[in-house]
Amino acid sequence: MHIADFGKAKNGAFGLLFHFFRVFDGLQDTSLNAEGKLIEMIKAAGFNTVQSVTHFNIAFGMVELTKAT
Repeated sequence: MHIADFGKAKNGAFGLLFHFFRVFDGLQDTSLNAEGKLIEMIKAAGFNTVQSVTHFNIAFGMVELTKAT
């Protein structure tokens, strides 16, 4: 499985941008992404190998590419 989703910001500036985006998308709905818990959730779902492949910054924060088997 491959996932591209917002993740925990690696620096303060992108963390602030992501916070503003989260206000419109719903703070509660995006809290696990902001805390960087996506990998933990995937492992809890039963995937054996889960890893963050890369990340990059966009206007609304940091996008993390994750793969799992």
